[in-house]
Amino acid sequence: MRSNAVVGFLLALIGLVFSAGIVWAGLALWSPEFAGVQTLPAFVAALPFEQRWWAAALVLLGGAGVASVFPSPVWTQPRRRPKPSTALAPFAAPEPPPPLAESAPAKPAEPSPPALQSLSEVRPSEAALEAPHPDPFDSALIESAPEVSVGAACAAAEVLRQGGHADEALERYHAVLSTAREHYQVAPDDPSAASDLADVLKGIGDLEDEAGRLAPAIDAYEEGLALRRKLAAEHPSTDRRRALSVALERLADAREARGHRSQALALYEESLPIAESLAAAEPDDGVLAADLATTRQRLEALKAWMATA
Repeated sequence: MRSNAVVGFLLALIGLVFSAGIVWAGLALWSPEFAGVQTLPAFVAALPFEQRWWAAALVLLGGAGVASVFPSPVWTQPRRRPKPSTALAPFAAPEPPPPLAESAPAKPAEPSPPALQSLSEVRPSEAALEAPHPDPFDSALIESAPEVSVGAACAAAEVLRQGGHADEALERYHAVLSTAREHYQVAPDDPSAASDLADVLKGIGDLEDEAGRLAPAIDAYEEGLALRRKLAAEHPSTDRRRALSVALERLADAREARGHRSQALALYEESLPIAESLAAAEPDDGVLAADLATTRQRLEALKAWMATA
């Protein structure tokens, strides 16, 4: 590093001398009074005072130019990276963990998974696939599980009815009718048994009425209406009172269609106060309001026809 500084100083000095010689030669060529000057001090003494400043500036610029032409290793040498300190070693290798104690019990080997069964063992046979599957609403199943079969059979029959299979739906209702009767006979005070039997009779009456068979429809409606009256009287509730009102109107419709208009009028008049009380108790219920409007419309239409007959 010290030798590099010496070399730089010598180069700068050479540049100053070189530039001073150039200035000296230039003034000798342009000014004849400087032609006889042989030494640098004599040359400086011969210069007027105001010209010494710009002559010195020219000499400094010339020296800087020469020094820049020959770069010194002082400023061209790249910086050396400092050696890493051994005291600060943030990424020192971690010490290996201590060996496990020889007395530690060995971990028992995990049991191997059971071998997979072949497809022939898992796959059902063709005979099992071709075998007919049991109908969950079959009459035999209804007899084997009577406590849950009545409601399921009614739901299945209603699905068939909505799908346009009226005959199959009627068969389902008749298949479960005997079971519903037996339940009611065993427990006549059970509201669930009475309600199930009334639902079955209502489904039979609706299908018979839609098919135009008014006599069996009226018989089913009559038997179901007796059950609805008993339920509304012994276990009153909004649903049971509404079911009574609907049962009265269904029977009234069937009797009116068959020509029993006086009996139909009595049924409509019995249903009207029930519908009015339900709608008044729950004025925000749209279903009850629609029931009341239908009852009034049919009752007024029947009265108007009987007045002109």
